[in-house]
Amino acid sequence: MEVPKRILRQCLRAILPHWRFPGKFWLADVLGSRLAPIPPEELLVIGGIQIRIDHRLVPCRHIYYGIYEQDFVRFLQRTLHRGDVFIDLGANIGYMMAVGHQLVGEEGVVLAFEPSHTCQDQLRADNPKFPEGVHLDATAIMDRSGRFPFLDTPKVISHGFSCLFHDRQPAAGDRVYEVEAVTLDEVAEHHGLKRIACVKVDIEGAEHIALLGAEKLLRAGAVDHWLVETTNLRPMSRANNEKVVALLTGHGYRSFLPDRNGVLLPYHIDLSSVFRHDIIWRKEWRGR
Repeated sequence: MEVPKRILRQCLRAILPHWRFPGKFWLADVLGSRLAPIPPEELLVIGGIQIRIDHRLVPCRHIYYGIYEQDFVRFLQRTLHRGDVFIDLGANIGYMMAVGHQLVGEEGVVLAFEPSHTCQDQLRADNPKFPEGVHLDATAIMDRSGRFPFLDTPKVISHGFSCLFHDRQPAAGDRVYEVEAVTLDEVAEHHGLKRIACVKVDIEGAEHIALLGAEKLLRAGAVDHWLVETTNLRPMSRANNEKVVALLTGHGYRSFLPDRNGVLLPYHIDLSSVFRHDIIWRKEWRGR
C-alpha cells in the first residue's frame, strides 16, 4: 500500500497548489490524512532547510501540499529577490524561514526568531548546519531587552500556542521558562541592516510589543513590508490591534491583503468586526 499512497501524495502535491476550485483544504485534510505514510513523519527539504512534516497535523499537511498561507507565500515570491533581507518572528517549524531563504539565496539574509524549546530542538536536530545566510535564534523579540517568562505548550507545532507570558495562564502540560529578549532595532544594528524587504510578525498576541521595539526602523522607513498576524476576536486583542494600526499608520504604512496570486489589494481594517488576517503593511511614499 505504501507505493500507491506515495504516488497519490505526489499527485496531490502537484495539483493542490494550482487548484482553483473550492475544496482544496478539504482534500488536503481528508485525503492527506488517509494517505499519510507510516511512520507519519518525514523531512521536506525547502531551500536547503529540512522541515519535519507530521502528516497527523493539519498545518503540516497544508505545508506538505503547498497550500499553507499560500497567498502570503506567493506575495513573498513576487516580492523577495536575491540578496534581500527577510526577518521571521515566530518561525515555528521553519517553513517561512525556508521559503524566505529559497528566494533571497545565500547572497541574502534570513533572520528567524523562535523562543520555543520544542521548535528549536526539532529544527536543530533536523538541521545540524543551516545554509549560508540563515540565522535561527532562540531570542524573543520585545520592546526591550532582558529575560522574560515564555509559555511553551504541547500545541506549539499543531496550533502555534506558545508566546511571551504576558496574558495567559499555564495549563496542564505547559512549560514556563525564561528566555532572552531583544528589540528589532538592536537586531538591525547588530547585523548592520539598512533595508529589510519584509518582516513577518506572527507571535501570538505580542505583535504590538515587538513593533514598539522597532521605533528606529519605523522612523527610517527601513522595512518595505510588515506582515502582522491580526486576530480580532476579543476585547484585549482589539485593544492591541488598535495600537498596531495607530503605530503603523502613524509611520506612513498602509494595510493590504494579498490575493491568491500574491498581488496586494488595499484593505480597510474594521476593528468592530471579528476576523483573523495576516495583514501586510507597505510604506505609502514608495509609490507602488
